[in-house]
Order: sequence, then C-alpha cells, then structure tokens
Amino acid sequence: MMPDLTLSSGEPIRFRASSLRKFKGARLPGSEYWLAEQDDLAAHFQQYEQESYSISYRIFETSVDHLTIDATEKSDSLKIEIVLEGTLIIRDGAHQYTTNKGRYSIRRGGSSDLILLANDPLKYVVACIHENNFGPQLIAPVQSLSLSKQMKDLVTEILFNRYQSALLPFYYENSVRELLFLHAAQQTDLPETTLSAQDLSSVHKADRIIRENLHMHFSIQELSKKTGTNEFKLKKDFRTVFNTGLFGRLLQLRMEYAKLLLQTTSLAIKDISERTGYDTVAGFITAFRKYYGSPPGEWKNSNEQKD
Repeated sequence: MMPDLTLSSGEPIRFRASSLRKFKGARLPGSEYWLAEQDDLAAHFQQYEQESYSISYRIFETSVDHLTIDATEKSDSLKIEIVLEGTLIIRDGAHQYTTNKGRYSIRRGGSSDLILLANDPLKYVVACIHENNFGPQLIAPVQSLSLSKQMKDLVTEILFNRYQSALLPFYYENSVRELLFLHAAQQTDLPETTLSAQDLSSVHKADRIIRENLHMHFSIQELSKKTGTNEFKLKKDFRTVFNTGLFGRLLQLRMEYAKLLLQTTSLAIKDISERTGYDTVAGFITAFRKYYGSPPGEWKNSNEQKD
C-alpha cells in the first residue's frame, strides 16, 4: 500500500500511475511506478506490493529548504530504509534522526515526518514486512546504522535483477527477509557454535523440500513451519551449511539439474526448462547463461565436442 503523504501546508501529495519506460535510472523490475509533480516537489515511487511484504524504490527532489512531509504507512509494518543517495531525515514524535548515503535505519510503520533538503535529491529503498511476530530485539534504537557489504550487494541485486515475473514474488519476499536477517545478525552478538544434530536435520530437510520441488517457490515461513524451526534460525543455519540463501540454493539446484539433463538426455530445451521449474524458455535460457556463461544449447554443443 502506498503511504499517505501530505505537505506541512495540509495539501496532499497526489501520485499518478506512469510508465517506467519514461524513467531514467535504476528500476525495480515488476513494480508499479507512481509519479507526483507539484509546486517545488517531485516524487518517484516504484512499488512492489504483496500481502505480507512490500519493497519500494523512492526518490524525492525539492528546491525548498527543509520541506516537511507528513507520512503515514501501515502500522504493523517493520521497515528497513536504506539510503542510496542524499539525506533521509525522519522526525518520529519527539525524536529526529538522520540517515546518510550508505547507511540504513529500521523502525515500525505508522505516522512520522519526512524532512527534505533543498537541492539534495533523496534516493532510498524501503523494505517492509507486514507482520507483528518479530521480537523487539530486531529493532535498534532510532539511529543510523552502517550498511554491511552483504546488505549493499543485496540492494544492488534487487534493483538490477533480471528474474522472470513468475519468480519475482518468491525472490522479493526472500530478499526483504534476507535484509532483515542480515540486520539481525549485525545486532546480535551470538557466539559461533557447532550446529546441533537437530539444527542440521532442519536444514537438510528444508534442502530436500527445495530439491524435490524445483517447480515450487517456498517462502521462508513455509519452510520453517515444515521443518519445525523459526525463520531466523533456519535462515542463519541454512546459510552456514550451504553458504547461500534459499533463493540461491533453488537456483543452484535448478541449474545442476538442467546441466545433468543436457549431459544425459536428448530432451529439447523447452522440456528441460519446464522440468527445472521455468515458465518460459527465455527465462530458463537467461538464467542458465548467467549461471554458466553460455546458453544451454551452446553449452551442450561445447561439452559434446570436448567428449
């Protein structure tokens, strides 16, 4: 859901749907694009919204010194705001804090004031989880936090991903949760311990579920329920064992299976794409080329020549 934005004068900021083809800059694939241009303010919102989460790329520009905007968003949202350019100033009740480029903050949704600075374009990514079941330990005191390399790389990948539309809901949800878990890992000083037999069992059960259902896109919530553990622990332990997240593991298994089919069968590319869970041949070819460096047909011919 788009936030309700109102200028300090009481005038609402009115967005209209537009086309991303007219937008120059980073794009959030699969998102809706909303544009507001009035008086001395320009606002661009790329919003990808699902029932349980949302992710958006927001840009504000103004020529007015300290333009104040009242912003109201879903109160049950846990949101991470990652600044890519400019300065994000939030006034939340009696508290005011500033987040600069390369840093982020995390807080609950609700009403707050956004203060824009003249000639200082603000570009930031907002990742929201619309749930209330996360503990208070995940929310740091209102402050600007350092963006880790993993979080920075993930945000870049999100804005420039080329996944087919059928994969986007799964990819975006896991990416939003990955940002939350990376934040939690930074805030939690847990001693490194060897995983217990039960922990390993849960991880390998989750991996087996993914492996046996390559056409499915299980969310972290679904897998945690199926394996009898909590989301944060499964996410952390899974990465410890496989050195990749759930989406990365799904992609890896799909590509390994595709390679096996290319090596051992005479199946057409279309049939292999279906067996590995892709809705379109083009989507499969793009993923295979990105993973192995060449399209499947060319890869198969090259390896046959080596044999």
